[in-house]
Amino acid sequence: MVMEEPSTDLSAVQLEIEFAKKLAVNDKMQRDKAMRHLWRWLRAESEGGKKFSQKDLSLIWKGLYYCMWMCDKPKVQDELASNMVKLSDCFASQTSSTLNFFDTFFQMFTREYPRLDKFRIDKFLTLTRRMLHRTLVWLHSKDWSEKSVKDLFARLQLHIFSGDNLACPEGLQGYISEIFLQEFTKVLTETDNLKSTVDLTPVFMAVIDALNKSNTPFLRQVLTKNIFQCIRNHSDIIRRVNTAVLAAYALELGKEPKCLVKNRRALYNIFNYFSTLKVRIETIEGEQPDVIAAEVSDAGEAIADDAGEAIADDAGEAIADDADSE
Repeated sequence: MVMEEPSTDLSAVQLEIEFAKKLAVNDKMQRDKAMRHLWRWLRAESEGGKKFSQKDLSLIWKGLYYCMWMCDKPKVQDELASNMVKLSDCFASQTSSTLNFFDTFFQMFTREYPRLDKFRIDKFLTLTRRMLHRTLVWLHSKDWSEKSVKDLFARLQLHIFSGDNLACPEGLQGYISEIFLQEFTKVLTETDNLKSTVDLTPVFMAVIDALNKSNTPFLRQVLTKNIFQCIRNHSDIIRRVNTAVLAAYALELGKEPKCLVKNRRALYNIFNYFSTLKVRIETIEGEQPDVIAAEVSDAGEAIADDAGEAIADDAGEAIADDADSE
């Protein structure tokens, strides 16, 4: 049976439904052809000025989800995952459509994750890894600007890093927090050869925000353990992060009256961690400075100069006040 390309005479919604149906068929050749047609249509519509809403993309992602569901062979699954995430390139410079593309995927996957069986979970986790990587590549294309970081993490906090324990399964939160620094390092390696001096601090401020808004002990634990406590092992990242700013930001959020007690404790732990994180930098015969090691000093050592003695005093007072109030 020969598959015909969806007619452009159909309405946008009808086209999206047609694509969803054709992406979910049993025959691999038909699914591959539907992917090629979808790529051309998304690019043409985007170049024509169409902005894709979450409603538009939810129909498309439903089809893409079942397209992956039907895919069996590991090599083919890997190729399909790569092609799916590259669909974000179709939206060119349309930030809202790109963000909606990412957002709709994570919304769809947090909903479908509990329904996956042991035979299909691996290929969808591969897709999730590729999508996380793609979101970081997108941030790189925006020079890791504070606005772009906030826009992206505002979406992630609705689903993956949600403080609502019903919004995202713990297994998925744990997986994404575990691979976050791995994919971050890969993006830095691929995109700027580790020589860029672009400040990455806003990314980790956004993660601190997610921790601060959490209502679940599990999310607090995995963000602290898998990201903040492991960052010193990723020298390519840590040399571009202002640890003093992160320490001060965690302290500021922890001192807010509305901050939950358990979140406050976690934020003070982050403050103490980044205040005592010392990055040893070595310059070799005029080459770019490179991080050789990052160490956490003993608690008795002086707090980093950039953080300032005033911050340390504020932290001591805030912690003492918090203990008294409890």
